[in-house]
Order: sequence, then C-alpha cells, then structure tokens
Amino acid sequence: MRVTFYVLASASLVQTAWSFHMTPPLSNNNNRMASSAATRPLQQQQATNDNNNDAPSTTDSSVRRHLFEMMLAGVATVAVVPPVAPAHAKLIQFPCAEGLGNTYHFMRAGESLLEADNLLGTNPLFLTNRENGLSPLGIEQAHAAAKQMEDANINPSVVKFSLAANSMDTSDIVGADLHVGRNRMVPEYTYMDQRGVGKWDMMELQQTQEAVWAMDVQEAGAQGRDVHPPSHDDGTANESLYNQVTRLVQLLSLLETFQSGDEILLIFPDGTGPALLSALIAGMPLDRVHEIHYQPGELRSNISYDSVRAAWPAVPSAEYKAAISRGKEHLANLRQNEQDVQLATASAESARVALKESKATERLAAQRASIESKRAEAAAAISNPVGDMIMPLAALGVVAGFVAFKDDGATNGEEVLAADVVAKGEDELGEAESTETKEVSGHSFPELRKLEELSKANPIQIPALNQQTATPHSGMNDSPMPWLNENGDDTPSPMAELEAKVAAAPIVIPEMPTKEERMQAMDEYIESVGGGDAWLGALSDMIDEE
Repeated sequence: MRVTFYVLASASLVQTAWSFHMTPPLSNNNNRMASSAATRPLQQQQATNDNNNDAPSTTDSSVRRHLFEMMLAGVATVAVVPPVAPAHAKLIQFPCAEGLGNTYHFMRAGESLLEADNLLGTNPLFLTNRENGLSPLGIEQAHAAAKQMEDANINPSVVKFSLAANSMDTSDIVGADLHVGRNRMVPEYTYMDQRGVGKWDMMELQQTQEAVWAMDVQEAGAQGRDVHPPSHDDGTANESLYNQVTRLVQLLSLLETFQSGDEILLIFPDGTGPALLSALIAGMPLDRVHEIHYQPGELRSNISYDSVRAAWPAVPSAEYKAAISRGKEHLANLRQNEQDVQLATASAESARVALKESKATERLAAQRASIESKRAEAAAAISNPVGDMIMPLAALGVVAGFVAFKDDGATNGEEVLAADVVAKGEDELGEAESTETKEVSGHSFPELRKLEELSKANPIQIPALNQQTATPHSGMNDSPMPWLNENGDDTPSPMAELEAKVAAAPIVIPEMPTKEERMQAMDEYIESVGGGDAWLGALSDMIDEE
C-alpha cells in the first residue's frame, strides 16, 4: 500500500516536470508578469531583448531547466524515504532464536545471611528483612562481580534487581563500583521472586535444595508443570518450575517492550531464576535447568540463544549427578517425615477430640446429677407444706383462747368449752407437726380436712360481755370494751356477728396438685429453654439464705 503511493506520486511529479519543459516560452512582458519571486533575480541578471517579439530567449531556457532539475530531485527524495515502523508491545516467544532487542547480563546476588546459616528461605514477605541481607562473603562476591564487569568493559544502562534484601545490597554495591546513576537502578517487585517451596521453607539449605532438584529431575517434565512442593499454611507458596516461568516471561516481555538497544543487568535473589530464564531463551528442557544453576555472586554476560546453548554442558557433571543422587534420598526422607507428621497430627487430633468429648460427658453427667439432687430437694420441700400453712390456724386458736381468758364474767361451762376447743386444736396441731410428711392423696391434705371438720363441730364460742358483769382487769382501760354494742345490752355485738360469719363460712384449704403432677410440671420447666439454669439459681439462693 505504501509502496504504491510512492510510485504514483513519483510518476505524477515526473509528468508535471516534462510538460513544463516542453511548453513554449512566453514573451518578455508576460514572462516577467508570470515569473515567481524565485526566478525574477535570474531574469534581471540576463540581458533583455530590445526587440519586442516572441522568439525564445536564453533567460527562459535557463528558468525552465532549473525548475525541471528541482522537480527531479524532489521525486528522488520521496522515493528513497523508508516507511516508519509502528509501535507495538512485544510478547516474547521462546526460544529466542531470532535474537533480542537488548543485551542482557544475568547475575545472582551474593551470599545472604540465611544462606550462610544453611537455611532455605523462599517466602517473599520475609526476604526483605535484614536477616536476608548480604553476609561478609556475599559483600566480597558483589565487589568481585562488579570488578569482572569493569574488566569486560560492561557498563549497564539499566540495573534491574529483586526486592529481596540480598539483591538490593548487591545492586547498591555494583551500582557504586560501576558509577551507575540511581535513575538507572530499577527495582522489580514481583517477577524476579524466587520459587516458593511451601512446607520445606526455612529448612536446611543444602539438603532441601538437592531434594528439590531431584524432584524436578524425576517428576517435573520438560515444561516443569507436573510437580509442586508440599503446601504450607503460613503463606509460603508451593510453586512448580512453570509457576516461576510465568513470572519470567512477563519480566522479559516488559523489558523488550519498554527498552530497546539497552544493556541490562538482572540481579536475581536465587540461582534457579537466571538459570530458568536462560533455559527458556535457549529452548532447553526445564527438567535440566539445575545443570546450569547459578552460584552466589556468579555473573554471566551476553545471554542469548547461541551463548546459552554453547555453554550448556553436553553431559551433566559428576558433581551434579552426585547432588541428584543425594537429593533423591533427602526427598524420600522429607516425604516420609511429612507422612509421619500427618499421621501424628491426625492421631493427636483424634486424641484431643476424644478427650474433649470425655470431659464434656463428665461435665454433663455432673450437671445432671446436680439437677437431680436439686430436684429431689425441691420435691421434698413442696411435699411438706403442712407446717407453714397450719401456723395461721394455730394462731387463730390462740387468739380465741386469749379472748376467752380475758372474760372474767364468763360461766364455768363457757370457760370449759373454750378450753376444750383450744386443747383439741393444740392436740391436732401437735399431731400434725409431729407426724412426718405423708403422701397427698386426691386433691386435699387429710390433716387440714380433719381440722376443718373439727372446727365446724366445735366452733369457738365468744361470750357476750356487758359492762355491769365485767370486772376491770389490771392494765386494761376502764372504757367500754370495743366488742360490746353501744347500748350495753345483750344484743349481738360486732364480735359475735364476726364469730357467726366465721362459723358459717369456715376456712377452705385450696386443692393441691398431686406429687405426680408437681414432678411433671417441674420436669417441663427444667427442660424448657433456660429453665434448668433458673431453677438451679433459685435453689442456690435458697440454700445461701438458709
């Protein structure tokens, strides 16, 4: 499309120039009027023709020739202008056999304090701590790598490093030694994180690393998808090789998109990251990635498809084979220990559940025993209300006897009658109080019923006293007694009328429920929501008051 446009434009300009060259010349006067400002100085420099005729002049020929040459030059210029390439994002396709847009140098950070203590730390949340900073040996390794780049005349335009503490320390040392400005020091927050090993995190570095290598060699597959370390519950990722590949693809794609023609130094926190990215660039199987594992502080320059394949060992080294052999044993031990831990955890959990259930059963049994005990005490208290309910009746008999005793003018027969009634009432009360609580039959108490019948058969007689027959008693007021009528005669007094009303309407004891009914009601109340707790609380209060 673009080439066709250039061809048509060039042809149009050539045609215009040729037509202009072949056009007959104009007269001097018309030529001067039609000439442009650019050609007018050329005309003034030529001698004018005194004869006013239409013959061609030397000036007209020079002007046409000059314009024709300018048009041809413009056509040549337009024809050789190259098309402008459009801007686009670049998603890297591996392997990178066609080359890369930048020059890359891969480096592993110097030895960290965790590695010096032979600990494998892979949780990115903790790798920024100073416990993961460079050890004294790691500082020396970083300076040595900077000296190696200086000797090789490597001056990176961009230094990209992980946020792990050992990578940040290494980048500071390298940047200072190579005089790299802070504007060219670029941190990477995610894509350069090392591979998480899950439950194996913070275990012994040497044995665990060899176990991971053996696991990848035996089970990962050519794309590194088929195996993961055991998962953990503290947030440490358990990643396969392919999980780390996903991050590295994003890293290189962004670098190839935003930079072009730069010399980029990548500082990784571990040895698997740069080896894995090198294997991706060269198109090597990922289950062999640990054959080119980076050591702490190691630098490899000019990473490309050809350089990685040239440096890849044709046969694994004896040291690597020995590490894989040891790693298989460590892997078997780790997995066996994991199974033992799982079994022990399951056994401990079963024992904990059983103990919890046993304690709950014992506590429930104790609560039930306490409820039954309180229920029995409550039933005994409910089944013996006779003493409490007879006391008012006994008090009524005593008052009646006291009134009869105060009447000095009463006849002997009346006094005897009142004394007999009081004595009988006291005897009945004594029998009721001395006997044990009896089972309630029907809907009444036999003792109270008997007392009611006795009261009806022998009513209390209050003698009618008058002022003439009454003898003042010591300590008594000389005024007429309040139970006498106003006239002082033998007409019934208010007290006598009250006595008659009491005799006509004796005290009726309300019917009480049977024991079975009381126990059933008590069970329903205790089984109700909150009933048992309320009942126990009430009984506890009663016991505390006693």
